Amino acid sequence: MPHGSGFPPAFPARPAPSVIETGLEASWRRCRHDYALDPSTPALPDVLSGTELRHACQHAGRMLYFAGPEMTRLHHALEPVGYTALLADTAGVVLAHNVAGALQRGCRRWNLWPGAVWHERHAGTNGIGTCLAEQRSISVHRNEHWRSFLHGLTGIATPVYDATGRMAGALNASSYRPSPDGSLGALIASSLLQAARQIEQAFFMDLYRGHTIMLLGPAQGHRLPCP
Repeated sequence: MPHGSGFPPAFPARPAPSVIETGLEASWRRCRHDYALDPSTPALPDVLSGTELRHACQHAGRMLYFAGPEMTRLHHALEPVGYTALLADTAGVVLAHNVAGALQRGCRRWNLWPGAVWHERHAGTNGIGTCLAEQRSISVHRNEHWRSFLHGLTGIATPVYDATGRMAGALNASSYRPSPDGSLGALIASSLLQAARQIEQAFFMDLYRGHTIMLLGPAQGHRLPCP
């Protein structure tokens, strides 16, 4: 008997057209067949204890340090449009966030908060988890989430790699009150990609500290974090 055959009639037999158009169909298949997730279950991601979160932050190494300036920049860009910036590790654990006072209550309610585990295997199709699963930039808008309980959210994420080319985590911008058409998605995705590249450059400069490095391309006005 295939996974998911016991789900209620509301279980979607086919992904919605928007899911296919945005390239999320593979994620929906994983949710149904590999993870056997019931989309109607009203559950938010698990949240780690304080001790577990500290261990995850320690395991992330210098990524938190390198990401600091970019998280601040993203916060200033995203806060006016109702989005919050999140940094997650490769397990989908949110390590850091920048949230304005007006958004804090909503972010806590939706677990857009340090310690929340947005791994696709548990949370279903979502910005952070699906970005990590497919190692590419992802946008998941409202009902493109696998779990119907998350249909009020929009999450946009892009992977971050270390200096050796290994995935180090994901940068995410999320909103619990997005515009219906997701019109800001492309602009936010571009900001996330730029921030990820700056973090990756900081990784590289740190690894090869003391070597002669030639940078090609526009980097004027950007200051790398000091070790």
